[in-house]
Amino acid sequence: MSNINNVNKVSNVNEVSNVNKVSNVNKVYNGRNRSFNYIYYFHLFVFYPILFLFVMYLVLNGYGFFTGKIAKYFLPINNTILEFSKVFITSSLLMILFEYFIISNVPNNYLFSRMISIILMLISYFIIIKYYQFNFIILFLIIILSTFLTFFIQKRSKLKGEGILGFLILLFLFFYLNNI
Repeated sequence: MSNINNVNKVSNVNEVSNVNKVSNVNKVYNGRNRSFNYIYYFHLFVFYPILFLFVMYLVLNGYGFFTGKIAKYFLPINNTILEFSKVFITSSLLMILFEYFIISNVPNNYLFSRMISIILMLISYFIIIKYYQFNFIILFLIIILSTFLTFFIQKRSKLKGEGILGFLILLFLFFYLNNI
């Protein structure tokens, strides 16, 4: 009988240590662990924009490699302003999938913040292309601006129905891609 009690005590200790591991992961995203905050900020404001630019380059030049009905919905066919918006949307969707499978514990409002950042990228792209010559620096600034918006949305407390809102925005963007 005492062996059973000892086993229960050991399993309770393991459960407590697992709870501590989960709370440590939550501290990372709540900003309480300062040593990891620098890594998080580096990832968010340096690594993510550079990787995003690389993915945008691949998507921009991808129609030559992938042709067909599916490719024309996600990859730009010609050099019009609306076709270039496919580059923003498809690159963002690829980055979301990449990050979702790499990061095991995604931050609050993850999908919603990424979808709002796509919309911000599109709006700022359409406004800037109307008044200025579009170049690499402006593209990088658009990505940094959307990353800041993502950061502030993810730092908020969890929104009710953020997954549903993010999915609805994703559907809207998908139908937008199909109607270009």
